[in-house]
Amino acid sequence: MNERKSASADDSIKSCDAVIGETLKNLANAYYFRASAKFGKNDFDGAIGDYGQALRLDPVDAEYLNSRAAAYEAKKDFDRALADYNAAIQTNPNSVYAYNSRGSAYQRKGDFARAAADYGEVTRLQPNNMDAWSARCWVRAISPGQTQQALADCNAALKIKADAADVINTRGLIYLKLGQTDNAIKDYDAALKLDPKLAGSLYGRGIAKTRKGDRNGGNVDFAAAKAIKPDIAEEFARYRLRPQRWPIRRRLIP
Repeated sequence: MNERKSASADDSIKSCDAVIGETLKNLANAYYFRASAKFGKNDFDGAIGDYGQALRLDPVDAEYLNSRAAAYEAKKDFDRALADYNAAIQTNPNSVYAYNSRGSAYQRKGDFARAAADYGEVTRLQPNNMDAWSARCWVRAISPGQTQQALADCNAALKIKADAADVINTRGLIYLKLGQTDNAIKDYDAALKLDPKLAGSLYGRGIAKTRKGDRNGGNVDFAAAKAIKPDIAEEFARYRLRPQRWPIRRRLIP
């Protein structure tokens, strides 16, 4: 082009820059799509390697960062996953996906306070995101001293979707923790009507029944819950919720 003087040197450089930029982006996308295919085959290490190549070519692409974070999370490498989610949020502070995914990673890591904060960012950006309200309701429900906030979150979620069985189940747990036995039974009944296989609703209702003196009814629910989820009693024990105990009656010897 320059020899024939068909374009100025500056125009030539600009055109070449555009071609190189487009070529590099296409190459980055090729690595990204190959990584996604590897992820689909559960080849998480291979996916991470290709996502890394894509990021080498385009270090600030939030989609590449979120995808590599998901691959790290699939390997339960939460620290590296969180680092990528942090970078994605820095690149795009309004990324609902990144906040929601980082919240999930924090939740899986057991950091419920940070998980709740991230789910809160999702509800700020998308006030009608029922899943985010539900997720924050859950992490708050199982956190000490957060039951009232959890109740408000569950109610917000149910305003969006009134027949969400999992949210009604969580609210039943909250009422149980608050000592509102009748409300707990009401919610557990409603949840089980929508999904009869909810082990948590069966076991929670069993606890509520024993608190009201219905020992036989409670035992029926406990048995049904354990048939679905054998470790359900241990799960509720972690929430500091156990069946009502009755004093052992000793038979008097005449």
